[in-house]
Amino acid sequence: MMEINEIIFSPTRSGRIVVERIVSGFARGTTDNIHSQDLTTTAGSTSSLPLSVGGIALFVAPVYGGRVAETAIERFERVRAAEPGRTPAIVVVVYGNRDYEDALLELRDLAVRQGFVPLSGGAFVGEHSYSRPKEGMPIAAGRPDAADCTIAERFGAESRAK
Repeated sequence: MMEINEIIFSPTRSGRIVVERIVSGFARGTTDNIHSQDLTTTAGSTSSLPLSVGGIALFVAPVYGGRVAETAIERFERVRAAEPGRTPAIVVVVYGNRDYEDALLELRDLAVRQGFVPLSGGAFVGEHSYSRPKEGMPIAAGRPDAADCTIAERFGAESRAK
């Protein structure tokens, strides 16, 4: 049994969907305990997430202009590894169908500064915050879709195997 700690910043909920699928693949057939801390709102960012020894952290953040959202970084800096240098982390960025540039590396570096050991990292497409399908201006509309969710589950399972 393992503690899985979801640490989420997801204003459009695309990141939340990706995390749910990754955890589904990671925890498949196990009795893992899953704890979620949504740091998207100020209210969510005031409480601390109890990271247990022997657990794993799963960070997810959106990408804006090729960088991790600044507010996400500020809130993630409040999270520390239970066992610095020994607590594994999965880092994930969600971008709006343009490019994620150095955002994944930036999130990995943040996790390391907070005492985590990156296990795996992934970048997933999510519907862009500027997407307006009803106005004829869709940007990655409906993403993550079923195919993205299947990939996220496989990513979770492969991360568990590592």
